Amino acid sequence: LQFLLIFKWIDLVEILIFSTLFYAFSIWLRKDKQKNLLPTFYLMNIALITTNITCMHTIYNFLIHFWSVIVMLFVLIHQNTLQKNFIALKNLTPTKNKDENWFEDFMRSCLIAMNNKKEIITVIEGKDSFEYFINSSFTIKTAMNQELLNALINSPSFDNQKMVWISHNGILKAINSTWKIENDLLWAQDEYQNIEKWKQDAILFSSKMDSLIFKTNINKRSFDIIVHGKLIEDVAPNNAINIIDQFIKKLQLLNKETNENKFKATQHNNQQPLA
Repeated sequence: LQFLLIFKWIDLVEILIFSTLFYAFSIWLRKDKQKNLLPTFYLMNIALITTNITCMHTIYNFLIHFWSVIVMLFVLIHQNTLQKNFIALKNLTPTKNKDENWFEDFMRSCLIAMNNKKEIITVIEGKDSFEYFINSSFTIKTAMNQELLNALINSPSFDNQKMVWISHNGILKAINSTWKIENDLLWAQDEYQNIEKWKQDAILFSSKMDSLIFKTNINKRSFDIIVHGKLIEDVAPNNAINIIDQFIKKLQLLNKETNENKFKATQHNNQQPLA
């Protein structure tokens, strides 16, 4: 303990406090889905320890005196991504939908709308919440119902330039939805500067958050799909249905495995003997 400069119990308390802060900050950085920030943070700490052990006093003193400044710059550079982790990237608790065929009903409504010369832009929310990123003038939040959806699409108030917002477990959240945040030029890529605005926004958000966005193309009778920041254009209806269905089923499988793990953990805790 003396080698570690631990002479009193108060030293152990201080170590525990700083270890907890270090762990909490590491967890915070780990949540960044845009860039892997955690290894960089660890590398900075390793550099600090190495320079102290090898008696590289100039570099060590520089790191010690400017450590707080380096951390602040590190956070400020990535503040948008880190703020998003605290505000928006929360795991959604899926609501059980009694109608297991909701996806077929929804796609059937899209095809009917396409035949009626109506375009539909749809955002399917994955495990990340869009509550803080979407404005909706017509909020619904109910289980998918084909009759209701057809009535909404055919109503005079339906705006086909805005989005239909649904969750991957079949909850119709809203129609006439728009993105809250304007396209950030720092995120936009040069290759997408000349495409339609809705595609730019969809590429931006789907590359940062778990989602799939698609639009019906009435002229070519096809679908334009954007998932994980990738644009797939002029997809035939059958292929589009397969792509979207795979995206939804993958999320449903993950939710099922998560729920099973939680159940097993609960059962295990309940079987633990009382002290």
